[in-house]
Amino acid sequence: MASMVNGLSLRVARYNLEFLVTQKITLPEYAGSALRGVFGHALRALSCMTGAQACDGCPMQERCSYTAVFAPHFRARAADKFVPAAELPVPYIVEPPAWGDCIFEPGQVLRFSIVLVGAANDFVQIVILAWQKALRRGIGRQGQAELQRVTCELQEVYARQKFTAASVEPVLRIPPAPQDLQAITLEFLTPLRLQQQGSALGVSRISADFLFAALMRRVQLMSKLHGTGEIDFDFLELKSKANSLFQEKHLLWRDWSRYSSRQDQKMTLGGVCGTWKFSGKVADFWELLYLGQWLHLGKNASFGLGRYLLSPQS
Repeated sequence: MASMVNGLSLRVARYNLEFLVTQKITLPEYAGSALRGVFGHALRALSCMTGAQACDGCPMQERCSYTAVFAPHFRARAADKFVPAAELPVPYIVEPPAWGDCIFEPGQVLRFSIVLVGAANDFVQIVILAWQKALRRGIGRQGQAELQRVTCELQEVYARQKFTAASVEPVLRIPPAPQDLQAITLEFLTPLRLQQQGSALGVSRISADFLFAALMRRVQLMSKLHGTGEIDFDFLELKSKANSLFQEKHLLWRDWSRYSSRQDQKMTLGGVCGTWKFSGKVADFWELLYLGQWLHLGKNASFGLGRYLLSPQS
């Protein structure tokens, strides 16, 4: 069964991976970027049939699992002429271990997740093999681990060096809004980077209408590129409704650093974390916010930023 958001059908699934550490792994305090990097390299190594150094112009793009999952902008350059190719959402989100979980000794279990959206779920087996290859080869300071198990919800997908399910039906069931829903609290577990004119919005500048508009746009593009087609949100109406909500912010700014191999430099990024409570007619946003727990929100969502948990209050 597919999820429905105001008439939107979108296949979404979270795959939980468990690795047994065989050689000490040392990760950055936030490992999303590092995990995404080794995953991308391993997926390309498994997928590439031509041996070309670059994907641009490759005649196999339409048949390649790497460009389907990790680099769909090569396929979708003209999908939305109003959105730069670099801003088109990819159909995966890496959800790393909790912030600060940096060191994993041999014998310990390393756990993290990847969310796949739309047709990316059709490539789940090669995605899993790419993760196996990536951490077997090494991450961090030569750390290594062996993939032990992969689950999707309660279904086992992979265990003991083999696939235990021939296929997985991506299921994200969005429950009805609780009766007498009065308020919703969003707890941002990783920094939320909403940008305006190239700069990230801080605690004082971020607003409810900007938050909801960004989430609507992300869902809209995900549906257009990776789902069954574009959904038409009434942005003006929903913006008005968002501005009518009562708000209670307990947000703070958090910086973190990552190394960009593409730019060959260390980059300091940041975003807002904490809780943001909305009360009033929040039922209008229930399905959108519920889905956002899987899709994340804001810039750099592909390596886990903008992750939040939703708590309803009656």
